[in-house]
Amino acid sequence: MQKGQILGRLSQSWRGLSLWIKYAIVIVIASLVIGTLYIVNSSGGAVTTDVPNPRAVQVASVSDLQNDTTPLPLIGEVKSVNEAKIHSQSAGTITHLYKKLGSYVPAGGVIAEIENNSARAALLQAQGALEAAQAGVQKGDRLFEESKKSALDTIKSVYSSNDDLVRSRLDVMFSNPTSDVPRFVLSVSNQSLLNKVESERLQLGSLLREQASRTLLVSENSNLAVEIQTAIEETRQIKAYIDDLSALLNVSITSQTYPQSAIDGFITTASAARTAVSVSLASLTGASQALISAQNNSEKPEEVSASSAALKQAQASVQVAEANLEKTIIRSPISGTINNISIDLGDFVSAYQQVAIVSNNGSLEIVAHITPEDQATISVGAKVKIENEFDGFVSSIAPAIDPTTKKIEIKIGLVGTHEFTNGESVHLDIVRNPKKTAAKTPVIMLPISSVKIGADSSAVFTIGEDRKLVAHEVTTGDLVGDKIQIMSGVTDDMMLVTDARGLKDGQQVDLR
Repeated sequence: MQKGQILGRLSQSWRGLSLWIKYAIVIVIASLVIGTLYIVNSSGGAVTTDVPNPRAVQVASVSDLQNDTTPLPLIGEVKSVNEAKIHSQSAGTITHLYKKLGSYVPAGGVIAEIENNSARAALLQAQGALEAAQAGVQKGDRLFEESKKSALDTIKSVYSSNDDLVRSRLDVMFSNPTSDVPRFVLSVSNQSLLNKVESERLQLGSLLREQASRTLLVSENSNLAVEIQTAIEETRQIKAYIDDLSALLNVSITSQTYPQSAIDGFITTASAARTAVSVSLASLTGASQALISAQNNSEKPEEVSASSAALKQAQASVQVAEANLEKTIIRSPISGTINNISIDLGDFVSAYQQVAIVSNNGSLEIVAHITPEDQATISVGAKVKIENEFDGFVSSIAPAIDPTTKKIEIKIGLVGTHEFTNGESVHLDIVRNPKKTAAKTPVIMLPISSVKIGADSSAVFTIGEDRKLVAHEVTTGDLVGDKIQIMSGVTDDMMLVTDARGLKDGQQVDLR
């Protein structure tokens, strides 16, 4: 019995053990299958692995590398040729917002309004006072005489103001403004408008001289009605000149000599001059109306003096009220697209706070920066390849180094159609000017970046027919700046990889 019991227990143990053995066998078989598949795939089976893309390289001849005639690679930023940063002229709450980000706005178009109920009420009150003053002008010989004196003073004052505006305030924007060839000092993007403004300034020279002569000859016995009309026509001519000058300032291009702050100052001066001319025209018109009224109504001379003074005060009050209202209206000085707007309905803005940027996105250029060493190898007009696809040219080179970046700003003009966006960064290759390169020396000098310098030997690379690198051992000499002497191992016509850093013999590359 004991033997049978032992056999029974062993049988039960075996049955239990065989179940675990079955599980173990299944696991081992599965592992073997997975391992086999891995080995098959690793040796060329169906499973694929990511292979890094070949490195893109450029090649140039030894002669080009030595003489720096290879294109100069740069990163530039696409910018609008015509751009305006708009600031509020008064403090207050934004009550109307007429434009949004991306909207087109014409020159002079309204973008937003600051709360101006009190300014509008003041203007309405001033207009009412002006109407009352105009209605109070009475007939009389004294009024006629006072009107003639006022008209004479107005004519002389306008002539003096015109001369001061053109010669003292606006002529700072010209070189040789009183000569036969006045020249605008800023670079601009509109040549036809530039020619028009310079021609207008030349014509104003004769006009101002004639006005100075008439100032000495005109008197109360002159035909003041004709004199006022002549003054109005000539002042309108000056106003048209200032309008064209303001438009020209809006398409001016910043430079090291005239940064944006200087151009903004010129714009402010031109705006103030335009306001002064408008005031002169209003004064002449008022003087003409007063003279005609006094001449037609000369029966009550005792009321003339007070009425004339009231009329002038009312006219001045209207002009002040109009100016104050205009300060609450945010306008764009140029036509373009709103690329940035930092205000919303209900926002409070302070005076002179920047609220928007308007740009002409259809007229773009590229701005980049070069070192003083690079400047010696390029010139205005040099061809540029943009993103290896689009053509351009160097349109301007700053005459001095930027004190902040310690580099020189250049601008690239675009040729033909393109797909660039304002604010985009692009890759540039600028063709160097062979006339400015150093003369060839007996010893070959290569950029140190084109030579792979090792502990025991140095090499340069060419590209074989299978696009694999071929190393050529070279003997190097002294370092001179960013170049190294090559004593042997290369010839002038060899096409070398321009940047050998990180490369090795036999490496697969992609020829750019």
